[in-house]
Amino acid sequence: MQEENLFDDVFFTPEYFSQSQMDIYYLKIKKTNPNIELRKSIELSKDMLNILHKIMCSAVVNFPQTELAIEHIHWEGHAFKVRFEEKCQSKHHGIHGVSLSVNGFENDDIVRRHRELDYNVSFVLNDSDGKIVYDKKLGFNYSKVLNRGPLKDTMKLVFEEIDKVMNYRQDCIREKEISYMIDSLFSDN
Repeated sequence: MQEENLFDDVFFTPEYFSQSQMDIYYLKIKKTNPNIELRKSIELSKDMLNILHKIMCSAVVNFPQTELAIEHIHWEGHAFKVRFEEKCQSKHHGIHGVSLSVNGFENDDIVRRHRELDYNVSFVLNDSDGKIVYDKKLGFNYSKVLNRGPLKDTMKLVFEEIDKVMNYRQDCIREKEISYMIDSLFSDN
């Protein structure tokens, strides 16, 4: 892991998607959450993404012993990309990282989801250019929506999926380490 890459200037300066991409994303939220103002849905969604992003970065930096080979976490618009180090098995299969977002696909009832920290985390495979990769062996026709209820349990699932993808396996080989990492991270907050 190259920790310095996690905190370079780009890390704190999100790249924003084009206005048309953002409009499409926010229209999806508005469509499934018609009883709240669009501005409120945007604020909630951004807050949820920010929390997810902070947890991801804290876990990677504070728990290097899990040996998750994450080189860089880069926030852009309504998602952030997680780039893998060269040693990852997935790179031999064209998978160089993943993109994560909250409310990207299943975005119903974000007021409740925000209040209860019940996140639907969209998980998409990326190639070397950050474009979407499909991989049936890993169960990705397009994306997976991850949710185990409480955010702590969902974060365990997110890292388990990252471990599976990095190692190009259908099972997680670091489940105990990930569980310990997330339990420790949530107990400190």
